Amino acid sequence: WGSKLTNVGAGMIGLGAVALVGLGKAAQASEEANLSVVKLENTLQNMPKLAGESSQQFIDLAESIQDVTAADADAIVEGQALLATFNLTADEIKRVTPLVVDYARKFGIDIPDAAVQVGKALDGQVGALKRNGVSIDEALFATDRYAAVTQALRNQVGGFAEEEGATFAG
Repeated sequence: WGSKLTNVGAGMIGLGAVALVGLGKAAQASEEANLSVVKLENTLQNMPKLAGESSQQFIDLAESIQDVTAADADAIVEGQALLATFNLTADEIKRVTPLVVDYARKFGIDIPDAAVQVGKALDGQVGALKRNGVSIDEALFATDRYAAVTQALRNQVGGFAEEEGATFAG
């Protein structure tokens, strides 16, 4: 009986260790999700064009995108927080967010990095988008950066994340 109890005890210790690692990873994921919301709320408080906007509308959009794509809602929220630092309105962020997700998924870039690249393009620095093959209409860009960047993204990556989400891998 002694050896059997020792084996059972060792097995329980092993299961306990596995459970502890799993709980630790779940806690870490929860903290990362919370951090993306904290980043968004901080940005909403600090950007004048977003005064009075609620973080919930951005979270809801991120979750609706996650429902039909392989993208993670927390990464989308973090991307939205970064987009907001480029002096965009809430409506502009909501309209460009799905395109940022399409761009990120198609080119294998994480969503926050894609958001920064798109934000920089909206700010006048289109180099990163061009290096990834996104062609921007220069004439339109000279008069309306937002329209030029969103049109280029729509034409070249629009709908990709949702199409990917409909596949077996997605």
